[in-house]
Formats: sequence, structure tokens, C-alpha cells
Amino acid sequence: MAFLGGVVGALVLYGLLAHHVSVAVASGVLWLALAIPSAIYLPSIWSMGGTDGWGKLAAIIMSGAAIVAPFAGTLAAYTVYKLVVSAKARRKAILFLIGVIVFILLHALERWLFW
Repeated sequence: MAFLGGVVGALVLYGLLAHHVSVAVASGVLWLALAIPSAIYLPSIWSMGGTDGWGKLAAIIMSGAAIVAPFAGTLAAYTVYKLVVSAKARRKAILFLIGVIVFILLHALERWLFW
């Protein structure tokens, strides 16, 4: 619950900063806020020297997640902000979701018919 509260709080702060200052400043602040913890956790992930086999794979995946987190989080916040602010973006998102649903249904129908 605390995690979801933090995500919602970050989105609200991003929206307020983007609306009153600029989207670039809001994105930069959010990127820094996500990059600092990622930079703190990366050395501890890399120092997991006793891992072998699946442990090394987990360390690689966690390292990738820590590196990608600032970029993915900033992109997600920008996307949510645009969906809230722009009617054109909402229409595009709805059309995209309808396309995805139609694709999934057609794929399921094809698998069911030609099993």
C-alpha cells in the first residue's frame, strides 16, 4: 500500500510541476529522484560475488531493472500526464487498446479454429 501511495504521490507531484513549471523540469526531477536510489543499489547488486547459476542471472536482471527504472518511470509519468491533459492522446490510447484487444481476439480465434 505504501508503494502505491508513493507512485500516486510521485504522479501528482509530476503533474503539478509539469503544469506549473514545465514538462522538461518535471521529467528531470523525476529522473533524478529515480536515478539516485538506482545508483545506490547497483554496487550492492554487483558485489553479490557468491552467486552462481541462477543467482548470476538474477543479479543481471536486477541490474538491468535498476538501470532502466529512471527511464521507464519518467516515460510512464509523462504518458499518464499526457493522457490526463490531452483529449487527442486519450483518443489515440483508446484506439491503440481497441487494436490490441482485436489482435488478441483474432489470435485466439485463429488458434481455436486451426488447432
